[in-house]
Amino acid sequence: MKGLLWILALIITCSVAYYARFLSPTYPSLAIVPIEIQKYSVPFVHAHVGKSDCPIIIPIGDISVKGILFFRKYPSQDEMTKVDMVREGDKLVASIPYNAPGYKIEYRVDLFKNNVQLDYTISKPIILLFEGDIPKFPLFMNLAVLALALLLSTWTGLLALFGSKASKFFAMLSFISFIIGGFIVAPIVHKYALNNWWTGFSIEYSMNNNKFFMASLVWLVVVLTIQRKYNTIIILAAAVLTLLIFLIPSTFVENEFVVPIAKAVKGFILPIMVNFIQR
Repeated sequence: MKGLLWILALIITCSVAYYARFLSPTYPSLAIVPIEIQKYSVPFVHAHVGKSDCPIIIPIGDISVKGILFFRKYPSQDEMTKVDMVREGDKLVASIPYNAPGYKIEYRVDLFKNNVQLDYTISKPIILLFEGDIPKFPLFMNLAVLALALLLSTWTGLLALFGSKASKFFAMLSFISFIIGGFIVAPIVHKYALNNWWTGFSIEYSMNNNKFFMASLVWLVVVLTIQRKYNTIIILAAAVLTLLIFLIPSTFVENEFVVPIAKAVKGFILPIMVNFIQR
């Protein structure tokens, strides 16, 4: 029975991790550009790693199509810098100059065929984040600890669902794994990538950092209420909440989504949790 539960926990964890990958703010946006009877799939990058300029590449083979790149610092109301894209074979190419890690650039590409602007849509605003190089070992540790924390959390929830007393022990391991991952390993990786140890609650509202914060808070409630009468329900709820937390879309446009959630946690959810624990 436990073997089947481990397999189920692994399947759930891998499914959440796979889906969350596409919710990352650094995952490219895909635009469909219709040109006469043909449609081109054009990826727009949201992250650039290293100390080089960031190439913006538009893979459209129609040589009559021209492009203009516009970009500016994000957030700002500055006038956009304009760069004509150069055709290199079946691609249009231009570059956004290098910026320090953590620097954000808003950009767009206008495409023209025979001096007529082409219409296309993308799923999210095109915000480019410059990142520093992350050494392989801390990056591997970050991914490994996150995967382990999610696996333990899911496993603990399944144990609670089937009434196993071992769920209390694994609840403690889940809490410890989120603390290690979110407040030891992740900040090291964050420092390499964005030259900042922490940009989550309550300093800023970066959702990637806040996911660890919220998951740790959820499992802290479990640990503090582990001897209560309804601890099985609390553990199961914590496991479900953890999966939902890591399925929340991350975004560079904090004011549209992240800030309202963070303010709700600070102004409404946290006081309820504190009152519940102190009862």
